[in-house]
Amino acid sequence: MLKHMLFLLGACGMLGRPAYAQSPNNAGVFVIVSDQSGAVVSDAKVAVTHDQTGSVRESLTGTNGSASFPGLSLTGTYTVTVSKSGFGDETRHDITLRSGEMQRSR
Repeated sequence: MLKHMLFLLGACGMLGRPAYAQSPNNAGVFVIVSDQSGAVVSDAKVAVTHDQTGSVRESLTGTNGSASFPGLSLTGTYTVTVSKSGFGDETRHDITLRSGEMQRSR
């Protein structure tokens, strides 16, 4: 089971994406995935779904256990799901993005 799934949510400008930071209507999701021992999990599938439109963006975590999704709309809510063979799936619902704000959820 993926014990820890750390979400850092906020404006893409804080994630080093200045092109997106110029638009006040965009934000981003940065996810770090670790297992129950605290070791990062690479090659985990991360899906970010915009709840109102059903639009899905997917990525695999890198060797540092992270995946980022810049350029997301600030309107509506998101669901983030992480999965990897041999581990249980983890899902976080009703994530609201706010420009200029970083949030943490475990």
